[in-house]
Amino acid sequence: MADPVKVSLRSTLRLGGFLGFVGGFLLSYQRSSARFWGWSENIREEEMDRIELTQRASEGKSLYGDSPQPHWVQAAAARNSQFSQLKFAAFPMVNLVNHPYHGTDPAKYGVKSKEESN
Repeated sequence: MADPVKVSLRSTLRLGGFLGFVGGFLLSYQRSSARFWGWSENIREEEMDRIELTQRASEGKSLYGDSPQPHWVQAAAARNSQFSQLKFAAFPMVNLVNHPYHGTDPAKYGVKSKEESN
């Protein structure tokens, strides 16, 4: 062999590949969060969101789905992850809880309020 170092680079390369994969995931998650917040180009996401949620509203379904978690868990998850993507590199927190706290007006999707339906 022509390898004068006699040290296997296998584990070093695996670690480098793993760290690159994790770093790439964290970067893409943070960039997509900026698009969803409207801080960067998001015309495509806005149009897809409008179509999907208008269809759900016309079918009589709740806009963001139903969650099996208690109400206080949904509220805590929304508060904890509201701006968590700003410090995502230091403390990655991913919100996997389905909650109704999205800060949008449901009327723009065709959902009538209780006062209008009476």
